[in-house]
Amino acid sequence: MTRRLLGPLTVAALGFLLTVVHAADKPIPLKTSGKSNKTEAPSGIGDPRVRIDDAATQQDQLKRQFDEFKQSLLRLAQRLENSSRQEDRDKAAILRQAIQRMGEAARAER
Repeated sequence: MTRRLLGPLTVAALGFLLTVVHAADKPIPLKTSGKSNKTEAPSGIGDPRVRIDDAATQQDQLKRQFDEFKQSLLRLAQRLENSSRQEDRDKAAILRQAIQRMGEAARAER
């Protein structure tokens, strides 16, 4: 049962990481001022405050997604800790260490 859960969760985590990396390479489209509905890439044109607001919004969205991913890892670790199999409990310990390192990395960035 745990292997069935761990596989899709791993694939989802890798998909999330690839999405984040891919999103970091794309320019953020911005709406131009005026009545036009056209968007443009942030190539130095446009209001810097709008670009900062868009970047802050995107950063908040990525933070929420990461927090959701972290919570799903915590839930999985709790399920594995309650398992009767020793290998599941070992996996739970590894997940707990990974979660702890994520928290340490986040504190180091601040």
